[in-house]
Amino acid sequence: MGNCMISTALPPPTSKKSFDISEVYLLLKDLTKCDNIILYDESYDSIELEDVKRFCTYNTNLKYKPRRFDCDDQSFSFMTRFREWAYDMNGDNGILCGFIAGDIKLKESDPSRPHGVCFFIDSEKRLYIVDAMYNEIYDYQTFMSCWSIIL
Repeated sequence: MGNCMISTALPPPTSKKSFDISEVYLLLKDLTKCDNIILYDESYDSIELEDVKRFCTYNTNLKYKPRRFDCDDQSFSFMTRFREWAYDMNGDNGILCGFIAGDIKLKESDPSRPHGVCFFIDSEKRLYIVDAMYNEIYDYQTFMSCWSIIL
């Protein structure tokens, strides 16, 4: 994949707060009620909503293909490009931008369905999801069911 083209168009994102691994784990567990949380770094830097919005204006996705390049593929691709963009961000911590799989739907009345999305956490400990297929950002809702998280 190489360098993210977005990094030449936008300055890197900002972080206002760092969190250690145990704080991130407990925060994710509390907000999502998920039991399958995989964290790889010892500490993480927050990502602010305005930075993700800026990133989404430049982000382009490959065309959706059922099973070949669907929601999980779109999300992993988004997460990789976002992390490449954040590479030159100040700090040496991991980035609070990861992957969530579960019954992620926009309204509680929507039918249940497996879905993969990205997520990020800001300095105020708010959890947002990013549907990478559409570059849309939503608040994580309590009616969503999380099956696994990778960060």
